[in-house]
Amino acid sequence: MWERWEDNAMKRWTACLLALWMMLLGAGALAEWATVDNPNPADRLNLRTAPSESAQSSGKYYNGTRVQILSGPKDGWYRVRAGLGNGVCDVNGYMKAKYLAVGAAGDDVADMRPTVTLTQDMHLVSFYSGSNVGKVYSGQALTVMGVGTKYLHVLTADGKCGLVPADCVTPRISFSAEDQQARWATVDNPNPADRLHLRARADRNAISYGKYYSGTQVELLSGPENGWYRVRVGGETGGIEGYMMEAYLCTGRAASGVYDSRPEVTLSSETGAVPLYYLHTGSCIGKAQNGTLATVLGVGTQYLHVQLADGTTGFVPVEQATPRLTY
Repeated sequence: MWERWEDNAMKRWTACLLALWMMLLGAGALAEWATVDNPNPADRLNLRTAPSESAQSSGKYYNGTRVQILSGPKDGWYRVRAGLGNGVCDVNGYMKAKYLAVGAAGDDVADMRPTVTLTQDMHLVSFYSGSNVGKVYSGQALTVMGVGTKYLHVLTADGKCGLVPADCVTPRISFSAEDQQARWATVDNPNPADRLHLRARADRNAISYGKYYSGTQVELLSGPENGWYRVRVGGETGGIEGYMMEAYLCTGRAASGVYDSRPEVTLSSETGAVPLYYLHTGSCIGKAQNGTLATVLGVGTQYLHVQLADGTTGFVPVEQATPRLTY
């Protein structure tokens, strides 16, 4: 009798555990995600502390940022979690429902999250506790999900997430819409085999600093004016400023559909390391080891403007790259 009771009790206990496991599994499966989808891709969506447009903003988030839906919609708002959804490096708040693409609809949203480069070694920190949640290093590329008044909410290529100070990255990104003059565009030559001149002045007869491939992202500093944008290519440290024709730059959602024709080259030098230069001063801003693969942004008469896998940009002599590319 005792053995039969014990056997039945074990079965009931196992059934309870199985039911609890299925309930937890179901809760995880029901977790919904949405993607920030501002009508104007240059805008950013506020993550507010309460479901009201007058509530404090915890940050402004770019199109393409995925958020976990915690509840809603209610009165036009979702309560969401921005980050990885693990509760460690996330920021919770409220977003307007009409600016979120829920579920599979988010697959069609163009990713407008910019990439920045860290200027010093530091820790990623938690929004709520300020505790360290990961280590990041100078020269490392970070994807910006959102912008606060003093911080950026970022992702790393290896899946870490957290906050970094806004003044420790390049290019600088501002929380204020008025200060956020920098926009982004992608070189889009009608013939992908062509390359677009970066001119010293807004004039087709001006000196060309180089010819840039379709797929190269540029920062829009001003314009358009008389058919030209003033742009920066490659960031502040290893980049260059000049003018590009408006007709051959693609902005907004359409930029995600531009064919990327940037070639890859292998860097090599007899000294064992290839220096990366800043074009205007000729100063060395870094080195790449022999055999390093680099993506070519643009081609000059004597140099290539390249980007390394970690986001570092700079200029290298054409003879230190194979295959050999010509202006």
